[in-house]
Amino acid sequence: MMEMLVSLFLIVIILAIAAVSIESVSDESRLQHPAVEMKAFAKKAVKSAIAEQRSYSIFLYPRFFLMRETYPEIIEEEEEDYGFALFDDEDDVPPVRTVVTIRHDLGSDVGLEVKRWNSKEWIVPQEEEWVFAPSGLCEPLSIRFTRKDGYIEIDFNPLTAGVQDERLYVP
Repeated sequence: MMEMLVSLFLIVIILAIAAVSIESVSDESRLQHPAVEMKAFAKKAVKSAIAEQRSYSIFLYPRFFLMRETYPEIIEEEEEDYGFALFDDEDDVPPVRTVVTIRHDLGSDVGLEVKRWNSKEWIVPQEEEWVFAPSGLCEPLSIRFTRKDGYIEIDFNPLTAGVQDERLYVP
């Protein structure tokens, strides 16, 4: 009888440890997912900026981030200003460019913080813009995703927009 109680006690302890471990893995994956997406956005932004010779930006908000062309060109036809039609024939009209915006929502339990170069403080972005120039350069930036007491911090390299350093803490 005593052996049975000891065995049950050990099983309960093992199950408790397993439950805590599973929760820890869940917390880590909830932090890793937006970090992986941010890295992909940064790579896509720098590649698009170089390939198209246009600036691209990642806009950072408290609960989401998005990527799009920094200054999309707007073509407007204003005949009254010129006294004549800008385009005589429909074939002469330049094709309309679609500006693609890619967005990633963080969810209600994940937060986003930003630290600019040479700053000591993390801030919650209200509408921070991270610009990727056609030369391939970008501002050195650190981004932190938080959940409960855990976080993942990513430092991005200004020359490559690749990860320079990454820190993960999950209690």
